[in-house]
Amino acid sequence: MPTLDERVAYLEGRLEEQNKRFDVRFDGLEAKFDRLDAKVDRLDARVDRLDSKLDGIAQRMDARIDVLDGRASRHFTWLVGIQVASLIAIVTALLR
Repeated sequence: MPTLDERVAYLEGRLEEQNKRFDVRFDGLEAKFDRLDAKVDRLDARVDRLDSKLDGIAQRMDARIDVLDGRASRHFTWLVGIQVASLIAIVTALLR
């Protein structure tokens, strides 16, 4: 039967082996997390660039909509004017 010192030495050896395995696995996980962090940073940068592009597109669309709105207002004014003139002409023709 092994002595107490031998048993403690055996357990210490096993514990050291497990610590080494854990350290190797932890280092691997740490490296994976570092790579994942780098990927997230690159993705964040791409999203920021896309956001700035979308802001530019939105500004250009707003400007174009404002121009079209001005044109639509002029066209609407002409349309109403023509309808009023037609109505006056019809009413005048009916009254004669």
